[in-house]
Amino acid sequence: MFLIPVGHDQYTMRRRPVVCFVIMGLNALTFLMCLGHNEEQWVSQLDRRAAQVESFLAGHPYLRVPQDLQPLPAPFLKELEQIRMEAEQTAEAPRGAALGSEQAKLDQLASDLLETYYEDPGQRLGFNPRAPSALTVVTHLFLHADIFHLLGNMLFLWVVGRLLEDVYGRILFPLLYFLSGVSAALLHMVKSGADSGTLIGASGAIAGLMGAFLVRCYNRRIRFLFVTILFIKFIRAGFSVPAYLVLPFWFLSQALLMNLDGDSSGIAYAAHVAGFMIGAAAAMLIKALGIEERFIDPAIERKVAPDRPSAVDRAAELRLDGNLTLARRRIEELLRRAPGDLHALGELYQIELASRQKAAAGKIAVRLLSAYIENGENELAETLVKSVSREIRNEIPAEFFALAKRRMVAAGSPEEARAAEPTPPSDMSATSEDIMQLYRDAERLRADGRFDQARDLYGRALAHPACNDSWREAIDRALNEMGHGRTPGLY
Repeated sequence: MFLIPVGHDQYTMRRRPVVCFVIMGLNALTFLMCLGHNEEQWVSQLDRRAAQVESFLAGHPYLRVPQDLQPLPAPFLKELEQIRMEAEQTAEAPRGAALGSEQAKLDQLASDLLETYYEDPGQRLGFNPRAPSALTVVTHLFLHADIFHLLGNMLFLWVVGRLLEDVYGRILFPLLYFLSGVSAALLHMVKSGADSGTLIGASGAIAGLMGAFLVRCYNRRIRFLFVTILFIKFIRAGFSVPAYLVLPFWFLSQALLMNLDGDSSGIAYAAHVAGFMIGAAAAMLIKALGIEERFIDPAIERKVAPDRPSAVDRAAELRLDGNLTLARRRIEELLRRAPGDLHALGELYQIELASRQKAAAGKIAVRLLSAYIENGENELAETLVKSVSREIRNEIPAEFFALAKRRMVAAGSPEEARAAEPTPPSDMSATSEDIMQLYRDAERLRADGRFDQARDLYGRALAHPACNDSWREAIDRALNEMGHGRTPGLY
């Protein structure tokens, strides 16, 4: 059976994850280029070269072990030293030219051994704690031991990397990726020491992205696919878990295995732990300095045309995600470009309500009602009046009711004008456009696991007069799925 992360809850991507595609492509290309390496032939030749060095040193134990052999595995170097010490008691060193000739012979054998050792791509481009370099601390991130190692890392990159690239941009995101990977390798070297093996794989960098995802997107739900084969029958089921639960669990499991297992299993748990911590710390710094809100998000929005309709949807997603500051910033930027945008004004009103800023919501309601009247949106105006009476109550601006009464009197509805007093109505009517907004907000809440709030919005959508059979069918289906704990878009 397998438990596979397949994505996260609904999120509207502003741009294609180009950086993720490039990283995945480079990893795949590197893996394909390394397939031509004959592992068995290399191991056989390496053993033969190592035996030649050991044999010659055993016969000439007075010679100096060449420093060029330091990149080789620590157990082999210890074995050479043991051979030299055991034979040194019975051998007598020659003098003059003979000694120099023998040392040159050993140096050549050591050079041949090292050349063979580096014929393996993993040893040539992997990060070797015994011979660290600025090149291999980067190149090791593109090497993988086998296809499962590659696919596992790329799957996690796809799950968390796409969203992080979308919010951090195409400059900060790769910087975060390589900072995490490089730092993970260096901290692994400090923790495990020079005796640890050569490090390969993107795990440290991807662990850093997971740490950043926990900080930046802690409330997102990560979707998993549970697959098993039982009695030759293929069974699968899906579920989602909040990032604030699953990612700390993963981190703690890696920390525990690091202390219990060390490097004996061949898995660099220390690199995973270090990368996760570096990524989380970097995301905290980005958040504390307001880098995303002040620089990255406005720049991305300018490039993807912030006056498009989906910009309001994006702000609504941020509102439902609890990021009210960024949602307000995005809508205000849109309104600077299009001050009379009804959708943007309506979303700003919802943002102020969610922020519990009733006075600010009342001011926006005045602008919104004025725009509705000017554009002849009578049903929307009526709905807004009832919503404001219900949500804001005693903090409703006098100007709002003056506008509402003038509209209703002009429309020949003095009874409605008298009803437009700051008294909350028993129910709320809506237009078909409002049904769409209620349904979409409910879907987002359902995806986040906030079922009670989602049910409330579904109920309000079902209650209004414009709800036809098609809407009822869609909402009933959503309520039925939610009753079984299912999230939208997973099945």
